[in-house]
Amino acid sequence: MLYSAARTMGYHISAFDGEIGKVRDVLFDDQEWVIRYLVVDLGQWLPRREVLLSVAAIGRWEWAQGAIGVSLTKEQIENGPDVSADLPVFRQHEEQLARYYGWPMYWASSIYGNLEPVSVVPPLPADAKDDVPPPHYDPHLRSVNEVRGYHIQTADLRFGQLADLLYDATFAIRLLELHTHRLIPGGQKVVASPAWVHHIEWNTRRIALILTSEQLVTLPPVEPGLPANEYDRRLMQWREEHHVSAA
Repeated sequence: MLYSAARTMGYHISAFDGEIGKVRDVLFDDQEWVIRYLVVDLGQWLPRREVLLSVAAIGRWEWAQGAIGVSLTKEQIENGPDVSADLPVFRQHEEQLARYYGWPMYWASSIYGNLEPVSVVPPLPADAKDDVPPPHYDPHLRSVNEVRGYHIQTADLRFGQLADLLYDATFAIRLLELHTHRLIPGGQKVVASPAWVHHIEWNTRRIALILTSEQLVTLPPVEPGLPANEYDRRLMQWREEHHVSAA
């Protein structure tokens, strides 16, 4: 089954001992095409505070009810590192969260699904602090709220927009949902593989695909409820017919 990143916004988040807030945004890696964090607004429980929760913390997800359970207590979350949920998220802050909660440091592990925390490099001695490099962040960590609405650029035409990102139970982004606007009568939505993204221009809010407009209008249409393996089959068949490989 595939899940909508757009519809994830507003989902209720519950700890072991009660509800804590709602999803305000979803952060994903635009290089690996995988969801990394949920941005959670703690609402009435802790007003004017937001937290980053790794998908590694998710213990239960009730899609139909719009509810997500995390394997944490409210006390753990309240006493957690005070890290800004706004981009860019600095790597040192991600490390603080990973150490505190015992989450995997995905940037240091080749297998993101491994939920065992990665060993942490010991701190530098006091006399070596002058050699510490300035804070850095992952330029590939992006906001779903930000990219939805980005314009789509084919090899020969600019058209439509990114409508949604569809992901599976492992939080891997499997499909881009594209609104075709003027290319297809009625503005039908179609799906494309993230592997066909050539590059993303953040300053111009544009996603460039390796496809042509003629190829794009023949992509499989969005069909709510269609299983992921059926989308895979249709896209594989389409790719073979049109001789398209990854970017």
